[in-house]
Amino acid sequence: MRVGNVCAVTEGKADGTWWAVAYLGAGKTYSTQVLHERNRLEAWRIIKKEIGTEACKELKDSLKESVLSLTASGKKLQQLYSENDTSSISLHRADLMDRLRDCLEPFDPDVRKLMAVAAVCDVAKKTNPQAWRTHSGNVPVNDRKVQGALFNN
Repeated sequence: MRVGNVCAVTEGKADGTWWAVAYLGAGKTYSTQVLHERNRLEAWRIIKKEIGTEACKELKDSLKESVLSLTASGKKLQQLYSENDTSSISLHRADLMDRLRDCLEPFDPDVRKLMAVAAVCDVAKKTNPQAWRTHSGNVPVNDRKVQGALFNN
């Protein structure tokens, strides 16, 4: 599984609607899953069931302390990326992903995939809360809307 963001394309042009997306599988089984609030809540519910309430709370606290507290707004995050600025108090995108990986490393690899989805949802929600709320109400019913989209990796 990979995660990223896509901008939907309408009539050959980016329409300005950005979505957090998980890329699942490869070859004939390849698909995309648009991430939204229902994914986030369901992922955390399953994680809590798999690892227990206390471990789930510790994971959330770890993510909040080492990742979310240092995650900039979407605009600032893009600026850090564009300027390759790693001196900021806020995490550069590469550092952010390294921190996410470090937080999830101690867990079973199968559960870690679901944790990555939940964590990326939390980051997306933090970087642009207004768009997250808006987009969560308008999620495409399948992945066709984002197929052939412009990828920003």
